[in-house]
Amino acid sequence: MEINDVKEFVDELRTDWKDLWRNRLDDKVRAEGIAKQDYSKLFVERGTVIMATRDFKPLEFFDIVQEYLEFDAEKAVPPNSTIGGWGKFIRNNIT
Repeated sequence: MEINDVKEFVDELRTDWKDLWRNRLDDKVRAEGIAKQDYSKLFVERGTVIMATRDFKPLEFFDIVQEYLEFDAEKAVPPNSTIGGWGKFIRNNIT
């Protein structure tokens, strides 16, 4: 795969990811978010709990991209803000 193909594929995944979170069904009694449709590219079936309040590991976009790509997904997707980047490295190691 070329870099442009990878970027287009990741952009498609990102649009599906946004659609998944926008169109979820919120169950207020059980405090869960449930997928309304099948998202085969994201490995999510209709009715899958995608968000809950207790003892739940949420879906990670970065993990899904790593499943598809053979090489480091860090090259195609910027790092998660909770992991940190150059700013966190400077704060922790230099200052």
